[in-house]
Amino acid sequence: MLLNFSSAEMLKNERTKLSSSYEGTCSEIFKKIMRSNLDCTKELFVEPSSGIKKMVFPNIRPIHAIHMLKRQAIAKNGLNSPYMFYEDLKGFHFRSLASMYVANPVMEYTTSVAGSKPNNVFE
Repeated sequence: MLLNFSSAEMLKNERTKLSSSYEGTCSEIFKKIMRSNLDCTKELFVEPSSGIKKMVFPNIRPIHAIHMLKRQAIAKNGLNSPYMFYEDLKGFHFRSLASMYVANPVMEYTTSVAGSKPNNVFE
C-alpha cells in the first residue's frame, strides 16, 4: 500500500504560473512568492540573503521560480553555501546548508550489531 500526501501550496503550485518580475534579495522574493502567489499561511523560516536581484519569471510555476532563487541566493553571513528549500511539519524553510550544519542535532543515530550493547550508550 502506498500513501501520498500533498500540501495545499503544492496543489496551488500546479494551477499557478508566474509571469512577472521581482526586485529584492532572494529571501524577500521567496517570501513574496510564498505569501502572494501560493497563498501560504504556514510559518516561513527564512535565512536572510544578501545582494539585490532583479528576477524575471516568464510563465513558470512558483516552485520552479523558488528553485531558481535558491541557486542565486548568497547568505548574508558571507558563506557561499547553497540554499535549500523544503517543507517539514513546522513550515517552509529557505536557508543555507551552512546554517543547518551549525544547528544543534535533534537526534543521534548509532549502528550496532543486533543483540549487542551499542558503544558509549551509558557513558
